[in-house]
Amino acid sequence: MATGSKPAWNPEPIPARRPIAPLLKFLPFLIIGAVGSMFGAWAVMERGVNLGLVSVAMILALPAMWFGWVGLKEVRRVLADFWPKMKWWHWIWLLSLSSSFVFRYRSASEISQNPFDSLAALRVGPEVIVGCLLLARLVFRKPDWGPSMTQGIVGCMAIFGAVCVTSSLWSVKFSWTMYKSLEYLLDLSIMAVVLVMVKDSEDYKSFIDWTWIIAGFTLAWTWIGLPIWPGPTWFDETRLSGAYPIVSSNELGDTGAILVLVAAIRYWPLKGQGKNKAFYVLTALLGGITMIAAQTRSAFGGLAIAALVVLYLAGRTRYAIWGAILGVPAVIFTSIGPKILAYLQRDQSTEELTTMSSRLDWWAIGYKAFMQHPFTGLGAYAGSRFAVLSTVGAPQLHSDWLEVIVGTSIWGLAPFLIALVWIWTILIRYYRGRFLSAEDKQLTLEMIGVMTVITIHSFVNVEMTWHHPTLFLMILGWAEFMRRRMKAQQQARVLTPLYQNTDPVGQFRQIQHNKF
Repeated sequence: MATGSKPAWNPEPIPARRPIAPLLKFLPFLIIGAVGSMFGAWAVMERGVNLGLVSVAMILALPAMWFGWVGLKEVRRVLADFWPKMKWWHWIWLLSLSSSFVFRYRSASEISQNPFDSLAALRVGPEVIVGCLLLARLVFRKPDWGPSMTQGIVGCMAIFGAVCVTSSLWSVKFSWTMYKSLEYLLDLSIMAVVLVMVKDSEDYKSFIDWTWIIAGFTLAWTWIGLPIWPGPTWFDETRLSGAYPIVSSNELGDTGAILVLVAAIRYWPLKGQGKNKAFYVLTALLGGITMIAAQTRSAFGGLAIAALVVLYLAGRTRYAIWGAILGVPAVIFTSIGPKILAYLQRDQSTEELTTMSSRLDWWAIGYKAFMQHPFTGLGAYAGSRFAVLSTVGAPQLHSDWLEVIVGTSIWGLAPFLIALVWIWTILIRYYRGRFLSAEDKQLTLEMIGVMTVITIHSFVNVEMTWHHPTLFLMILGWAEFMRRRMKAQQQARVLTPLYQNTDPVGQFRQIQHNKF
């Protein structure tokens, strides 16, 4: 057997490693560390912050930055998976949300003197764009969302919006009532469009996920703004708040609590193993830290009650019982309790605590104004701001219920209350039913948890009746989507035997039977 010469082995040359490449990965950490050091020095020397606290924060910053780096990669992976699900109506929702961004607060007198300025254009502009797009699609029937606006829960809230518009005829500020009422109807019309466009629950889940992504980005942007605008973000009130755009501490705390709840529900699903667990752990951490830094009392209360509701409906009551057994004695019999109370007190006086940060005083004034106009109210959205609270400078009464009663009396309260009860009835009834898939039941539990939070908050904040009622409309849409789908399935079951029966007499008998 002939053998040839052995070929020479010529391995490819190994490229020389660049020693600077690994160092570039640590460059962002070095920059953040330098900026953090300067910020800490400024806080100690200018603001008198305790040096020990600053030192602890600098030490914890290193692992925090590392986890942040890992978290960014996880977020990038999740967003890459979500991106193909984006539709045009996702962007409409984002554009509508952007119209709620606030860049400065104005009193009632300032609004009366100059109702429209350059910063107001940043809010009105997106609404005009959204309105024109929806109107054009309605005219060309792409889609024909007009009938969707008058059906079910959406139609019930459309009646509420119509009452608000009508109240402008006797409003204390006609232009304000008309504008804010049309603004609310525009928000509601987006839900009418979404309900026409979604084909299945997976489509609507992408809408819910998009809402959570926007909420998470809001919290992240607030923390990014802390070293850039330290004064308005933290030191002015010693509570976390957004600087540009302005996001109140209450809103940040409530959003953080809801993200903690949603992340926990998705991390621990009803059946099977949860997906993207690392992402939801990071989401819960972001929401929890934000909630603590914002010091929002209603956020803690709403989260606690919602967690109990979710555990009960999920058949996990024993975990709530064990949490109470271990947690309550620790709070009562140790130094943890007084520290929690001091934290929640937020350096407020006893009078401020007993009046719920002056809310009780505002509500008393609002109720007195309602009793003076019990049959008409003072005009939606304008009654509270331009009549009741014109002397105290608050933008609204910090209660959906008082806002509705003062503005529209019982005429606006009736459709609002009917819609709220309708939503709760559908969520509970369908969750307990046997006709939902595991994925739909999981999503319904999530909506129940969030609805619990915003229902509690509706008594001390405006969550459902002012622009932009993001979470309320999202839950309303899910309840209405399930109602319409179930109604279509019932109609299909009724009509199928009829179409299968070719005997005219049999068809007639089937129709008569279906009537009864």
